[in-house]
Amino acid sequence: MASYNRAIALKPDYAGAFNNRGNALQELGRTDEALASYNQAIALKPDDADAFNNRGDTFRKLRCFDEAGASYTQAIALMPDHKFAFSGLADCAIQVCDWTQRDRLSGEVRQHVIERKSQIWPFLLLGYNDDAAMHLACAQNYVLDRFNGVPQRLGSRAI
Repeated sequence: MASYNRAIALKPDYAGAFNNRGNALQELGRTDEALASYNQAIALKPDDADAFNNRGDTFRKLRCFDEAGASYTQAIALMPDHKFAFSGLADCAIQVCDWTQRDRLSGEVRQHVIERKSQIWPFLLLGYNDDAAMHLACAQNYVLDRFNGVPQRLGSRAI
């Protein structure tokens, strides 16, 4: 926090420092301050898809799904191939029981998994698809994205 605050003191128009400070504040559970920091980052750099995505994540944690969905939508508009925003948007549709939006996103969710266009959360896929092969692919993609590889199976050991 001290480093981000110092960077902002030295360069008050440094949007990246506000965005990163928002991430630190969110990790500390200081969500109101995190939102304010993301809003400042967006005010300084209105084309920052990551700041919109991060603000969406914070709103989603606060269960403010309409606001989260709007932030994710803006992140996607700015960067259609954003790695995380689409999953956030798809989650918001389910959380608010917007079945029209869910149905509209359903085909895109499948495409995102097949083409590895973004990181789709494996449990989120349960609300969009019941194909076991698709779930396996989604879980493998998630592990690849998160851990840079799929762990090898542990063989059976003789006891």
